[in-house]
Amino acid sequence: MFARVIALMLLTAGTLSAAEYPSLDNLWQQTQQAALHGPVVLKFEDQATLHLPSGYEYIPQPEAARWLQAIGQQGDSQLHGLILSDKQDQDWMIRVRLYQDGFIPGDTAGLDADNLLARLRYNTQQRNARLGEQDPRLQIAGWLTPPRYNAERHQLIWAADMFQLRGEEQVGLAAHVSALLLGRTGRLHFRLITDHHRLDDRQSLLQELLNQVQFNPGKRYEEIRPQDPRSKTDLATLVAGPAQPQTGIMTQISQLGIWRLVLLLLLAVTPIALLSHRRSRLRLTSS
Repeated sequence: MFARVIALMLLTAGTLSAAEYPSLDNLWQQTQQAALHGPVVLKFEDQATLHLPSGYEYIPQPEAARWLQAIGQQGDSQLHGLILSDKQDQDWMIRVRLYQDGFIPGDTAGLDADNLLARLRYNTQQRNARLGEQDPRLQIAGWLTPPRYNAERHQLIWAADMFQLRGEEQVGLAAHVSALLLGRTGRLHFRLITDHHRLDDRQSLLQELLNQVQFNPGKRYEEIRPQDPRSKTDLATLVAGPAQPQTGIMTQISQLGIWRLVLLLLLAVTPIALLSHRRSRLRLTSS
């Protein structure tokens, strides 16, 4: 049991002192008391259900957030719980988040893998710049799984290949595979955290779990109506963050302000008007 606790901590890049290990083990025991073991039907509020098979366990809130905080991870208000294997030699986990902020159009026009990779790298650089020289600095090497959208099941899956720089040393990170399941009034976000060496097997495991998710009647993506509230985000933003600011002529114009724009137009038009007037006078004189 204790070995698995340490493995999960290392998987999520958590750091603890040796003195904190016993208390962490005690917390894990408490967490296990709250765990739901498959086969069991998990309910995500009134949105959807997951038929969790045998061999898996689910840690609900608030125990899930307490455990993540204990191993140096941040929880959030959308965190619903954690899916784990009930086998002691498995060192992967899946975070499940539930968002209820409206539907997201399944628009694949903005899901070009190369453009999204450039966008993700830009936002990562901006994050590192905000942190200054503080280590570790996150880097994006490429895609482990390029974004792919299943229009039939309304699912989007992707995984970036990430590593950290600690000084000049490259430190590998666990693989993070994200899966979005879209509904009428919100979405589920499953994030698999696993070792790179078992990525293919674990992605198959993730897909098997996704196939067991069913949105409730009235909450299905196919039931979207024109008057339904729409989320303020989109698929591309969820994958790669905000769009990179434009640097073209329209952006430069907007930065100048309206009055400077008017002045520039006057300066451009005035010589043309004077030349036209002069030509008109020359025509009158010659006639």
